[in-house]
Amino acid sequence: PSAQRGYPLSVEYTPDPEVEGVPDLSIVNGRYVKQPWYVHQETGKFAIMPADFKGRRTWVLAGLLGVPRKWHVLVKAPGNLDLYTPPTTEGDRTWTPIEH
Repeated sequence: PSAQRGYPLSVEYTPDPEVEGVPDLSIVNGRYVKQPWYVHQETGKFAIMPADFKGRRTWVLAGLLGVPRKWHVLVKAPGNLDLYTPPTTEGDRTWTPIEH
C-alpha cells in the first residue's frame, strides 16, 4: 500500500545559547513516525496496536505465532475517542476473538 502509516513528525533540537553546559543532542534530529503501539516488554511476542486511523479506531492484540513466526491478530476491540489509548473491557465493549 502506498498510504503512509502513523503521523509524520520532524524533530529538530536546538540548544538554548543562554544556557551553559547543555549537551549536543542534534543526533536526534530527523523525521519520525508517531505510531501508537504497545509491545510485550519481556518477550516482544505480543503487541497492541491500532488497525486503522479512523475517529474511533479499531485496536488489535497480535502475537508472533507459528514456525516461522508471523504476526497474527488474536482479538480486536473498538477504540475510545482518545486516539492513543487502547480500549478496556467494560460493559458491552469487549475484545472479540478473531477466527483463524
